[in-house]
Amino acid sequence: HPSSTSPTVNWAGFELGLDLVMGDLAENPHPRGKVPCLTDQNGKIMVFENGPILQYLQDHYDKNLNEMQNFPSSSAEESAQITNWIEWASASLEPLCLPDVGPDGRPPILQQRQLQSQEPKPLQRSGQLAQSRRQQAEPRNFYSRPGQDFEVLEELNRLLGQKQRQLEQRLQEPEQVSGGRVVRDAPPSSCFLVGNYFTLADVAVASLLLFIPQFYPGTDLSQWPYLVRYMKDCARRPGYANAFGPNVQAMVLDELNLPRGGAPPGVPPPPPPPPRGSIPPPPRGVDRGGGRDGDRRLFTPRRM
Repeated sequence: HPSSTSPTVNWAGFELGLDLVMGDLAENPHPRGKVPCLTDQNGKIMVFENGPILQYLQDHYDKNLNEMQNFPSSSAEESAQITNWIEWASASLEPLCLPDVGPDGRPPILQQRQLQSQEPKPLQRSGQLAQSRRQQAEPRNFYSRPGQDFEVLEELNRLLGQKQRQLEQRLQEPEQVSGGRVVRDAPPSSCFLVGNYFTLADVAVASLLLFIPQFYPGTDLSQWPYLVRYMKDCARRPGYANAFGPNVQAMVLDELNLPRGGAPPGVPPPPPPPPRGSIPPPPRGVDRGGGRDGDRRLFTPRRM
């Protein structure tokens, strides 16, 4: 559907390595026929809307993501934090990051669908794609909308900055000797919201943040450098490209890399983006077709 934000659920599925079977929209069990809608246990369980679906996946399949990242399952404290972020994203970020909804109650994402359906052109630079996207987009000003609370972005930037400084401090800690050998835990290269690794909290928050460059191309976010770095780190993930499409990923990264006001002193530059056209396949175990057992069924538009 051209006006669905349901790729967020697909992103979560790719990160978790779940066999999400794309359901027939004609059989969608959602009470109002909307997407996304997820069924599990052969249809015995039905959950709809992004937030509740992410929470359901967190409650029942969190161990999948941690196993793929070689981390233990989330502790009770971390699970509570992830729940907080999922709810916070729906309540605080969604009204800010998405444009006014249309008559059907969903934001217009026609341009996003056009990007997803474009066949990659070997000689087309990603910068040309971003420029075309900005030219096609209906003019919108992210900052001119009345009644929006941009303080939530300031707070998020402040939190991410604090986590970034903690990460840099860990990098400077002296090596420890254990059993006659040098031991140092490899610190993560990116800062995420809960713990030191990517979780569904980041899917919930980053998916909405990354709609800003899609709906409001040309928006200058450089006053929040840690936020921009976080957005880039999340947008570079293969799961994001697989869910939203490599063209959308390229456009988003190009928008975020446009020259802006600049980062304040002390903010290290982000790592370079992956080469265009090098998006890896979905993680092992992800099946966009029939799946292995047909147990989980996601009613959401197929990416063209």
